[in-house]
Amino acid sequence: MLKVQLDLEYIARICHEAQRALGLAFGDQSLEPWELESNGKRQAVMQGVHFAVAAMKDATGKTLLDFAREQHDSWFKEHEKRGWVRGPFYSRENKTHPNMTPFDLLSDQQKAKDLVFRSIVMALVRDLAVTIETPREPAASVLNE
Repeated sequence: MLKVQLDLEYIARICHEAQRALGLAFGDQSLEPWELESNGKRQAVMQGVHFAVAAMKDATGKTLLDFAREQHDSWFKEHEKRGWVRGPFYSRENKTHPNMTPFDLLSDQQKAKDLVFRSIVMALVRDLAVTIETPREPAASVLNE
C-alpha cells in the first residue's frame, strides 16, 4: 500500500476539479477553476473533505451511495444554517441553489457529483493510506459565501 501525506486543500482541489468536469459534461458551467473560486467556496469544499474523512471512521456496512447521501445532507444543512434556500438558479447574492433539496430528489447528474466527490476522498484516504493535514476552522464570514 502506498503511503503519502497530502494537505486538505490538495484533496479538495482534486474533488472540486472532478465535480467541475462532470458539471461541464452535463452542461453546468457554474463552477470556476479552483484558483478562480472564491475563498469561501474553496473553504466549503475543504470542509466537505474534512467531513468525508471523519465520516469514514464509522463506515461499517455503508455503501458509496450512503456516503454520498451523508455528504449531500451535510452540505445541505450547512447551507440551510446560513440562510440558503432552493431556487431555480445558483445565486450567491440571493442565497439560492437548485440543489437545496434532499439527496433522493436530486437529478442523477447531481448525485453523480456527490458520488465522485466521496469516491475520490475514499480512494485517497482508505486505499492509498493518505494522511491529511487539516487547517484551522475557517472564519464564519468566509463560510457565508
